Amino acid sequence: MAQTLYKAFCEAKDLCMRELYDTNILRVSLPWTSAEYEDTRDLMTADYWPYGLTPNRMNLETLHDYLYEQGLIKQRLNLDELFARETREAFKI
Repeated sequence: MAQTLYKAFCEAKDLCMRELYDTNILRVSLPWTSAEYEDTRDLMTADYWPYGLTPNRMNLETLHDYLYEQGLIKQRLNLDELFARETREAFKI
């Protein structure tokens, strides 16, 4: 079930990104949306909102450290245990 949900979110994100760049129909009233999308893509790659543990590990570890240092969590956690196993393993290359 976790893998199905993960795949659904990935598909929804892909659809959103395709529609955002589709200039035949402007989805927002900003005339420079396409140029902004292209600049962002060139700077940060096409997947600038990556999903999953692996591409976000460094950010999640930094956040985890801040949470622990500031006393918002009482113990250090294993990030691998926070994600459903089937979502971690199914998308490894």
